[in-house]
Amino acid sequence: MLRGRRRKRLRRCRREQSRLRQEATAQGALGHRVTEQGSTIDVALLRGFLKRALEDDAVADAVNELLFEHVVAGRYHPSVIAESLPSYISEILGAATREDWQAVAEQLIAEAREVDGEV
Repeated sequence: MLRGRRRKRLRRCRREQSRLRQEATAQGALGHRVTEQGSTIDVALLRGFLKRALEDDAVADAVNELLFEHVVAGRYHPSVIAESLPSYISEILGAATREDWQAVAEQLIAEAREVDGEV
């Protein structure tokens, strides 16, 4: 039964990746980026990750305020918005401590064990 759930999660993940690729194709965003470690990541997946991170409650209010200033007040050029966005994610990552990363690792390990049936 756990293997069935594992397959369903895998299928759901693949469907999400497929959906992101289709959106990227529609937007003309094909290609890959190379990470500092030399891995490649699909542009659609990268952009989806960034968008989800910027929509998270930890930064959404600040991001929405910046967008509001651009759209409604017309104070910022789109390039200023684009250059400002990475700082919101960096600020949150910079606030994370070793303990935070350890807690996240433990949660991920527990979830992986649950999916694998090693509870």
